[in-house]
Amino acid sequence: MSQPKKRFGKSRESLESNQKYAITDEDRQLTELAAQNLPRNRHAEAFEKSVARDNGGSTSATADGTDELEGEKNKKALRKAAKRDRTGEPQPTPMWYKVVMIGLMIVGLLWIIVYYLFQGTLPIPGINVWNLIIGLVFMMTGLIMTTRWR
Repeated sequence: MSQPKKRFGKSRESLESNQKYAITDEDRQLTELAAQNLPRNRHAEAFEKSVARDNGGSTSATADGTDELEGEKNKKALRKAAKRDRTGEPQPTPMWYKVVMIGLMIVGLLWIIVYYLFQGTLPIPGINVWNLIIGLVFMMTGLIMTTRWR
């Protein structure tokens, strides 16, 4: 057999020997310290909840060793934490938001159409051009709401 080919002045054997390493106690201590201090993500919270359900649901142990009682307070706190968690994927827009957004744009358009069809006597008689402004405000509100649509 032939000798391994050299790549950039080093043989394959020297590359493989550089990849071998051992974890020291100091590395383990740093890893534990990082696990305690770094923020938890939503996947870790979901795992803790599933473990708590599997263990009977009376108490659940967190990463720092404290016990928390399961109940409505804990569920509400988890929901709030999930809303604050911006690292995950954004949640889809609820149906009511889409209905209100499109509804405002349609109401604004209809308001302006009615104003022009009835030559200013409807929807609110006597305010003339302000009817156009009211219709535009409805439409612009719906348009601004589209910026939050996911």
